[in-house]
Amino acid sequence: MIFIGSTIKRKFYSTDNELLCVLSYVDFSTVLIEFPNPELVEISKDLATFKTIFLESVILYLKKQNKEFEITYSLYNKTNFLESIALQNLTSIEDYNLVTEALLDLLNEIKGTIITSKIERKFYSKDNKLLSIISFLDFNRILISFMNAHKLNVQVSSEELKTIIQARIVDQLKTTSPHIKATFDFYNDTEIIENIELMNVGSVKDYNFVSEKIMELLSEFEKEKV
Repeated sequence: MIFIGSTIKRKFYSTDNELLCVLSYVDFSTVLIEFPNPELVEISKDLATFKTIFLESVILYLKKQNKEFEITYSLYNKTNFLESIALQNLTSIEDYNLVTEALLDLLNEIKGTIITSKIERKFYSKDNKLLSIISFLDFNRILISFMNAHKLNVQVSSEELKTIIQARIVDQLKTTSPHIKATFDFYNDTEIIENIELMNVGSVKDYNFVSEKIMELLSEFEKEKV
C-alpha cells in the first residue's frame, strides 16, 4: 500500500461563526476531538448531556464491541472543562461516523444550531510527503488540491488526466449528483493540473467516493516511481 496515513478533519461552528470543535480522524484508527475554546462550550465529564448523548451511548457501545478501544481526556487550565478527547483503536469509519453524529447532537444541545462547513482529508506518500488535500466545502462542492503539483509524478498529459477524472469520478456520480461539474486550475500557467473543483456534489457519500478515487489515482502515480 502506498499511503502511510490519512486524516479527515471536520470543524464545527456556531451560528455566530465561532469555532466550537475540531474533529480529526487519523490513520483510520484514532479520533481526536479538540475544543479550541473550552470555556465557550463548557463541556465536562460530569455534564448530564455529555453523559447521556456521548458517554452512555457511543462510548459504551464502542467499549463493548472492541476490547482494545481506549479513551483519554485532557482538561483545560485547572478546570473541569474538557480541552480534548482522544479515542484510540477504532476499527472502522462507521465508528468515526457514530462519534461524529453524537458530537454534533451534543453541540446542538449545548449551543443550538451547529454549522459544519468543511471536511478535509489529506493523503501522504510512503515517505510521509503530503500529496493531496481533498476538502468538502459548504456540503456541495469538493476541492482537490495537489501539493507540489509540478513534482507529482503524473505520467499522463493534462488532457488525459481530465478524461480520467471525467470517466472515473464525474460520470460515475451523475446518478446521485446529476448537475455535477468539474473545473481545473493549472500550476503557474503550465499544463500541470494543480486544483480540481467539483461543483453541485450531493452528499458526504459522494465526497467519500471522490476521495477513494483520488487515492487510487495518486497510488498509481506513486507506483510509477518504484
